[in-house]
Amino acid sequence: MANANQLAEWLREEKGRKDRICHEYLRSRKYSVKSALNKAGEPTRARAGQSAKSSERIRISNDEVVAFLEKARATSTQTQYRSVARGYSNFVATQDPSAAPFPIDAEMLIRYVAYLTKIGRASSTIFKYIRVLRVQDRACKGARPWSTSEEELMRLAREAVRRICGTSPPTQALTLTDGELRNAALVTPRSGRKEASTAVLLGVAACLRPGELHALNRKDIVYDAAERALWVTVREGKTDIERVGETVLVSCCCENSIEGPTYYCPVHRTLKLLEVSDVGHNESIFGCSRSQLDEDIKEILRVTTGRNERATSHALRRSAAHLMAARGVSPQQIADHGRWRSTTTVINTYLRQSSSYKEDAQEYSMMMFAPQRDQPRQPVGAASQRKMSLGETARAVESARPPDSAISSKAGVETMSRGWTNAWRCWARLQFQSKYLPWHPSRLDRLKYH
Repeated sequence: MANANQLAEWLREEKGRKDRICHEYLRSRKYSVKSALNKAGEPTRARAGQSAKSSERIRISNDEVVAFLEKARATSTQTQYRSVARGYSNFVATQDPSAAPFPIDAEMLIRYVAYLTKIGRASSTIFKYIRVLRVQDRACKGARPWSTSEEELMRLAREAVRRICGTSPPTQALTLTDGELRNAALVTPRSGRKEASTAVLLGVAACLRPGELHALNRKDIVYDAAERALWVTVREGKTDIERVGETVLVSCCCENSIEGPTYYCPVHRTLKLLEVSDVGHNESIFGCSRSQLDEDIKEILRVTTGRNERATSHALRRSAAHLMAARGVSPQQIADHGRWRSTTTVINTYLRQSSSYKEDAQEYSMMMFAPQRDQPRQPVGAASQRKMSLGETARAVESARPPDSAISSKAGVETMSRGWTNAWRCWARLQFQSKYLPWHPSRLDRLKYH
């Protein structure tokens, strides 16, 4: 009986000791979990090797999140989106001060479209505003899918814009001919910056966009003396979303010149610019701002072409595509050199609306209606078969006659005999074809004279 009481006492003591250990463990566990909670009451997930205390010090604000998401678009696109949203917000404030611009109300957007039509905006501009606002609306908290009736009203609004404003093809930048490009190399703008003419040559040769051209610095241009060419690195291209960078080769165009480097060679003009320029390694090699360079290029284009409309710095890239296409370069090669994503943009956009259309079109009628002469290869058929005249036969015999020096030997006599025989066979074959086989030209291949 005593042993049973002692055993029960010992079990109670052991149970109490284990309970105290368990309570202490749970108390410490609860404290550690509580210390890892953030202000929102959610546990923070720290990386391996990173304590909860160090991760507590990292805070991401709403402005940082907005700035992070804005990196998904180019700087110019961000500016455009902000401008469109600002204009729509101001319109909503004038219509209903208590209404919020986002999420977008379909009725308010249609009212805004009617306002843009009334003030004379182009149809392409209105459609762009609608597209931008719909994109921004999808990223807004609380946005909902539009109903079928709302989508139908939006479609009717677009059709009304087309009927009222009409549609016009997009205005493209002008294009330079090869002569105008050489003349542009000699023009100095009123600002006195001679670097602008070099920028025109390099922009056309490397097929650069205006922003890519101005962003070039000394580190982006490497001269290869063995190849006599420049390797131009485009650090941030429009289609290079990952910012990997692309390299364009610009070769020398004065290799056959006896007098030395030509004034329009982009390689030598760029090398000379780098020699005399004192800009830093991280600054633009043209030593001016983007707006100043654009104005200088526009002035050079106006002086060279005599046209004020469509004279923009983007004309350099379009001119490069037109000049390469005029010399037989395929659209695939143009897309590779110009870093386009596909040949569709090259064919449907960049190779359209050439500035030299008037000069080119003057020859189209003559090309279509003029008789074809001196064709190297005539099609085989009844219409192409004709009898050989006596004069043509004599010329064929004369062309087959060996030179007089070859007749001085027995071999020469044999050669002359074979020449006359071949000429006679050629004449006989044409006579036979024109007389008996005008209706079945496929049988002409069977006539073989050896």
